[in-house]
Amino acid sequence: MVSEVQYGGRITDNLDREMFITYGNIWLHEQIFTPRYPFNSAYQEFSYEIPEANEHAKFMDYIKTMPA
Repeated sequence: MVSEVQYGGRITDNLDREMFITYGNIWLHEQIFTPRYPFNSAYQEFSYEIPEANEHAKFMDYIKTMPA
């Protein structure tokens, strides 16, 4: 939905659209919701993952720990 509908009509170049759909297929799938799913396992200095939190403040705390 994100790749096909959300940005539908805003991406006018077919190659840009294909690239956007490819990134969507890589990054948006059911496994990202498993605990501690690594979004970038090649970068070992920080673990990019969805934090296990229910409060906004805890998400913000996690974001503050991300490298610049």
